[in-house]
Amino acid sequence: RSVYIETRAGTIRTARETDRILLPASYLIGQQNTGGYQYGLTNENPIPEALVLDSDEVRELKEVISEYNLGIDSLVVDLNNTYPEDRVAVARVDVLVQGLTIGLIEDGLDISTEYLSGGFFSLDGLYLTPRGNALLANEFIKAINGMEDFGAIISPVNVISYSGVVFP
Repeated sequence: RSVYIETRAGTIRTARETDRILLPASYLIGQQNTGGYQYGLTNENPIPEALVLDSDEVRELKEVISEYNLGIDSLVVDLNNTYPEDRVAVARVDVLVQGLTIGLIEDGLDISTEYLSGGFFSLDGLYLTPRGNALLANEFIKAINGMEDFGAIISPVNVISYSGVVFP
């Protein structure tokens, strides 16, 4: 069944795979409005723009994130060159999240960003589970250990020791 959305431009169309419907909309989809139209399931009652990132917005957001990451990388290189005694390591969280969109196996566990079943994000779809935080900690450990002049040898966190999504 098709889901209808309102785009930022104000057009109403069928949702595409590249659109992102925000989690709060899930509680409304299928409910009827006063006109008898099901929310999100008819073009007469689409999911409003405020609850959707249409494909254009998703693309723009990815571009902005990429620009920020390039800026951070540039700043860190400058800092590390200017103040070699106070070097900074960078944890590439964006690379971790990109890998998780496909899914990865860590300590024998399948982990992804898939809502509810992925184990990375908690039930609110925003904050990390303890397992997600363990993966994030390992990214920081990897970055610190990767700085040869730090001389650090920090053991990674055992991700399997931490819980994923805990259902109430």
